[in-house]
Amino acid sequence: MSFKTKTSETPSEKLVRDISRVTRKQYSAEEKIRIVLDGLRGEATISELCRREGIAESLCYSWSKEFLEAGKRRHAKRGRHDQHIAAKVFYGEAED
Repeated sequence: MSFKTKTSETPSEKLVRDISRVTRKQYSAEEKIRIVLDGLRGEATISELCRREGIAESLCYSWSKEFLEAGKRRHAKRGRHDQHIAAKVFYGEAED
């Protein structure tokens, strides 16, 4: 069984790789939320939305998943806080 040895990359290949790394678009949280909400509205397909925004569908789906999970965590956290307050009121321990 023979294995190919990794050839060293040429200077031009390294330059292209470095340029693409530097020029990769960084999206702010607000931009991500806007894109996710556009997708959730359903006015356009995810494919159309991703083409328009210049992102991969997999990236859009991962942002959507993160967005929805963050909402669930926030809701669960808020729910525990509300339950704690309700218990204090029920037992007469609430502060005026």
